[in-house]
Amino acid sequence: MHRGASLRRPRTKGESVSTYDERMQGVPQYSAIVVDDVALLRLGIAAVLEPIGVEVVAEPANGRDLPQLCAHHGVDLVLIGHVTDVPVAELVQRVRSLSTAPMLLALLLRTHREELAALLALDVHGLVVRSVQAEELAISVERVLKGERVVAPALLSALVGAVSATAADVED
Repeated sequence: MHRGASLRRPRTKGESVSTYDERMQGVPQYSAIVVDDVALLRLGIAAVLEPIGVEVVAEPANGRDLPQLCAHHGVDLVLIGHVTDVPVAELVQRVRSLSTAPMLLALLLRTHREELAALLALDVHGLVVRSVQAEELAISVERVLKGERVVAPALLSALVGAVSATAADVED
């Protein structure tokens, strides 16, 4: 199954769409891991994800065990916040090296040009600011799960600089 494919059960023959939707409410369509060093933030993110059909199966406070957790749970999505034990780019590399790598959405505390460029080069599916509003986070997650690449508007000015610097390196 494609990592972004829906885990919903198919509608049965003769079952109306409204009946199907009513029966599927509350059934997780996707699984996720939320990693961040702040427990309350992890809890809040899980609360945002549940109503949109994403079940959080693990909430580690550090990145050290993230690849093993991803492999064990076979999750569809990982939201990477702030961790102090492993640089975010290195953590993304470790997760991306898994045979069935999940989609990745990074919640960035700061918007350093170099970090954005590194994460884009590693093909992160989503980049949002860590202080994102709940509704914007939910929309970003839904878009990532549909296969779209998401970059928060607040990161665009730094991103333009990162893309320009990368393009200049290529030309040299």
